[in-house]
Amino acid sequence: MAPGLFIDGRAAASLPLPDRGFAYGDGLFETLLVRGRQPAWLALHADRLSAGLARLGIPEPPWRDHLAASLAAFNAPAERWLTLRLTVTRGDGPRGYAPPTAPVPRTVIELAEAPLDPLAAPAPLNTALARLHWARQPALAGLKHLNRLEQVLAARECRERGLDELLVCDTAGCLVAATRGNLFLLRGDVLATPDLAACGIAGTRRRLLLDTLAPALGLAGEVTTLEPAAVESADALFCCNSLRGIVAIGRHEQRQWRAHPVIERLQATYREALCASLG
Repeated sequence: MAPGLFIDGRAAASLPLPDRGFAYGDGLFETLLVRGRQPAWLALHADRLSAGLARLGIPEPPWRDHLAASLAAFNAPAERWLTLRLTVTRGDGPRGYAPPTAPVPRTVIELAEAPLDPLAAPAPLNTALARLHWARQPALAGLKHLNRLEQVLAARECRERGLDELLVCDTAGCLVAATRGNLFLLRGDVLATPDLAACGIAGTRRRLLLDTLAPALGLAGEVTTLEPAAVESADALFCCNSLRGIVAIGRHEQRQWRAHPVIERLQATYREALCASLG
């Protein structure tokens, strides 16, 4: 299946330039899972996108209309899982860092076949602590902004070390996330996840777990500062993102975990909720 590119809801072959998203990373993006032209948990993505645009001072474009038009135009079997990247940039503007006083934002939508089946049971991950530390910047913390060079460097390190994932700390030495998702530690009946007030992306699946899935299973969600040593004493740990869902970590450096029934119940509950979210 050939990927599809849409600019402001119309099929395109390339990105118009100049664009501040390309020049300065001036924008935000969302990565959505789609089946049957229906995005999963669109409301969670919409909330994060709207909050991020407001923080950056980018007017919210009619991206919902662009999304609907792009999905209607993309030819894919209804049963196929798709990935959709929705990018909103500040659009064109004069040279220099200062944003235009009256920006006209641009919506870029990329559609492709999903690289994996989100309903399949994922294999546990082999992880280690990253050598790279991510910078603390509260003004951008939580946002899925276009400046992803730190993630690129972490992904390169992960590949060079032959691992499935790395767990990354910030420059203060506190755990932030995995390279491709949010991190959770199970301690008794508590699901602990790093505080992202200074660094990191506040994922949609992280919010789903804290607000909905954990309480449904009688688990308490805790957002807290976590040191790397906390991993060693956890009963289990996993990472999550919008494409992979919940993936257990089976080994972190010298520490290993067997399959944990709580994680398995969370994965099953997530898969049920995913299907329900698509109607």
